[in-house]
Amino acid sequence: MCELVLSFQEFLKIVPGIVIFPFSFYLAWKKIGIDVAASFTVCSDRITAERISEVVLVNLKDKPIAVFAIYAVIGDDISWEVDKFDPPIILKPLESSLIETKPYSELYLDAEKYEPDFILNAKIDIYIATSHKILKCKAVSHPNLLRIPLFKNYRSATKSTRCFNNIVYNDRAAYAITYVINSEKITAIVDKFGLITENFSFGFNKLPAECLISEVDLKNYLEKTPFGKMVNYLIVNKLN
Repeated sequence: MCELVLSFQEFLKIVPGIVIFPFSFYLAWKKIGIDVAASFTVCSDRITAERISEVVLVNLKDKPIAVFAIYAVIGDDISWEVDKFDPPIILKPLESSLIETKPYSELYLDAEKYEPDFILNAKIDIYIATSHKILKCKAVSHPNLLRIPLFKNYRSATKSTRCFNNIVYNDRAAYAITYVINSEKITAIVDKFGLITENFSFGFNKLPAECLISEVDLKNYLEKTPFGKMVNYLIVNKLN
């Protein structure tokens, strides 16, 4: 009987260890490896390419992760760089981060312009480049996506970015209007249809077709408007 009591007492001593072990294992597992989930948003405007504009990355591990670049793969076929970071962005343990990507003018696949079909092509995967490897993220919005071959098997689409005074534009842009008002230098973009993009709030945003023939025609038209009489400096540049 005494031996039975002693055995039971010894058992009671090890019970806390038995109970704590699964929690310890879980906590250790949360620190091993890299595991990230991702979702994204697509946007477009009149003078830049339709693109993945926002990416939400969720760090599923209890340790920080340095991210040097984000890549997209569409249809198990074509990859391109969504954005890159120098210095890298840091995903905090068990937290999510919203990354707003930089715009660009076009994507090119070899020598031809490439426009990803974000609407009809449901299979778009997100990858991140970490200090250890390129990792495929778990898809938050598409949980049933299939695994794909190695990253090097994809054809790579490259970005082309045209920029005027730090404004990114594409081939729909026609002219840049640079003006100075209240000692501030501002640039607005005019597209081929005469619509003026942001950075212009002077009561009109549509120009007649006859003033879009040349830089001289456009500048002469603007100088006759109330806008032209308000600004201290005005120059028009044709965009290629």
